[in-house]
Amino acid sequence: MYLINVDGSNQTQITQPPSSSEDVAPAWSPDGSKITVARCFNSNGFGCYTTSHLWGVNADGSNPTKLTDTLASTHAWSPDGTKIIFGSVDDSLEPRDLFVMNPDGSGLTNITNTDGTRERSPSWQALPLTLPNP
Repeated sequence: MYLINVDGSNQTQITQPPSSSEDVAPAWSPDGSKITVARCFNSNGFGCYTTSHLWGVNADGSNPTKLTDTLASTHAWSPDGTKIIFGSVDDSLEPRDLFVMNPDGSGLTNITNTDGTRERSPSWQALPLTLPNP
């Protein structure tokens, strides 16, 4: 993954996955100091989000750190930058529970813990719901 100025100058590689992997779904921390990515292993272009772990790196590319041992899918930073939420997948690679953790990968907490329910695309944004009048 690279950071590049809008005019195409200053290409800086910030992640260096192994050759059989790719980094996708980058998310910036709210203060801009860190970037998290889903590192897909054995990538074949399909199912990438279900065969990945989350990694964090400083915005300059330093200190790459594996954040999850759990298979992870999409993720998002909390608005205050103190937590990361992500969707996990089970052994059959189906979406499963939502987890929250600290930005360093510690404090992993399952916040849904449901059986047979597909939970995906977590976000810290409120979702408005409008119901019709009866």
